[in-house]
Amino acid sequence: MHHLFGNTKSYNFTRIYKYNRIIDNTICYNSKVVFDIYDLFQQRYQMHKQIYNHRKGKGIEYMIRDILYNADDVLKISKSIENPRDFINITDNILYTIKTSKDLKLKKSQEIIKRIDQRKLYKFIDEYIIPNDLCDKIQKPSIVDISSNNIDHNININPDDIIIYDNRLNYNLNDKNPVDNVYFYNNADLNTKFQKNKNDISLLLPNIFEERVLRIYSKNLDEKINKAIKLAFNNYLKKYK
Repeated sequence: MHHLFGNTKSYNFTRIYKYNRIIDNTICYNSKVVFDIYDLFQQRYQMHKQIYNHRKGKGIEYMIRDILYNADDVLKISKSIENPRDFINITDNILYTIKTSKDLKLKKSQEIIKRIDQRKLYKFIDEYIIPNDLCDKIQKPSIVDISSNNIDHNININPDDIIIYDNRLNYNLNDKNPVDNVYFYNNADLNTKFQKNKNDISLLLPNIFEERVLRIYSKNLDEKINKAIKLAFNNYLKKYK
């Protein structure tokens, strides 16, 4: 069970764990658990949508990224991936190490930690779920693309304030239906495996298995600037919508 930001998700594996067998070196599932398997992928998608990529949680994640990035010259964090013994020591305690350090070179990272403590988080500005027919047409916008679409010339948008999130959420096989690759069996013949066509199961199952989401975050706390960033983002999207 996962619980974060008020969202609770759980999945009961009992049925698919109980009703499976090996046929021709392939894990196969009893055809009566086909909806449980679809639900498994749906729950995975929902956890990524509502928990792992939660709007506010992702904003904090970007703040931690900036903390570590700005502290890298001092603490050599990125170099730790070259040595497993060093890497396993990179724990949450590194934030406390940065926070309590007397090294002036860590001041920028310490300021971001202070913002987290004061809940002055990076601001979620807006998002756009890109329709399937536009996914290949809309390239990931650059920060310059967004800031140059500023229509409020009385407000200056600093490109360094903008963070662009461009992500695809799916059922774990890009835009394909993963259940198309699952094999089943029937109780009447426990040694024959087969695949099931989605439309033979239900006409109410999804036809789209991936979505692309564009989000904009701001490091700035000024509401006027953030409003201008939102307008610039929407102005950028107008040529596609």
